[in-house]
Amino acid sequence: NYYSAKEANDYTAVMLWDEYDKCISDQIVFHINPEKILWTIPYNYLKNNKFMTQLKQLQMRYFCSEFRFLNEILLWFERINKDNNGIDNIKIYQVCHKQYFCINNDIYKTIKVGNSQFEADYSDDTGINIAKLNSKINECTAIYWIWKNTNSDFVGINHYRRHFFKSNIKEIANVISHKEIINILKDDKTIILPELTRMDISILDNICMSVGDDVCLNILPDVKELIKKVQPDYLKSFEDVLSGNVMYRCNMFITSWKIFDEYCTWLFSFIIQLAEEIDVSNYSTQEKRVVGYFAEIMLTVWLNNQVLQIKELP
Repeated sequence: NYYSAKEANDYTAVMLWDEYDKCISDQIVFHINPEKILWTIPYNYLKNNKFMTQLKQLQMRYFCSEFRFLNEILLWFERINKDNNGIDNIKIYQVCHKQYFCINNDIYKTIKVGNSQFEADYSDDTGINIAKLNSKINECTAIYWIWKNTNSDFVGINHYRRHFFKSNIKEIANVISHKEIINILKDDKTIILPELTRMDISILDNICMSVGDDVCLNILPDVKELIKKVQPDYLKSFEDVLSGNVMYRCNMFITSWKIFDEYCTWLFSFIIQLAEEIDVSNYSTQEKRVVGYFAEIMLTVWLNNQVLQIKELP
């Protein structure tokens, strides 16, 4: 059911191209209120003030995804549906330590870490932050910044080159969208996670392989002691995860702010202290991240003591 300039009706989708404003107006597009708009534009439109005004008006009512090709840009708009139990405020932060081509739309935003000098939507060294610990605990500094400086109904963490996909077709066009997210996260008891990783060796042996036996086993008693002191109910889960061979990797997830807040409250009750107290001055760059390797397993440790619905995605 396509749009005709001669009449206004209900349309599922509208296709637009280049200077569509010569034929129809923004008001007509809003009047017919399509669920989706597909708009192909030339690159020079990015410098056109009228286009930018039109784009901002559309973004007030539509989630916008941008796909860049050699000679043109494809804009894909999906109408914001505020009837989904109010679930329309989702932010997924792509953690970057270097310049990289990332998704850029209303949902996906970039956050840079490690004092890197490049353009991003956010940086972990602004506002309330623990950016100085990035060399030790990796993307945890971004998670902390998001926790302390933002707020949204639902929140997610991706890496600059790792995303959640709807299926095993791992291409940008198949990244999970707003619609799929709200279909999965219908309440505050569900979390989206990467597929569970199963290793041929134990998680502890894997950390030892990553940073060396001496470094890993040297700080392990300190990690156990701090968990026993601050979060004693989780010590058994911690030991079980280390001796086992399964974990959710990469500190990646999408979930409700409620679950996110509960996890961050738990994680940062001890991981900051651990990172600050462990002396890594004589370690190599890789070895200095030993606390980060332990931090990466903490989501699995925490989940073992929760009653949550887990949705695994590629």
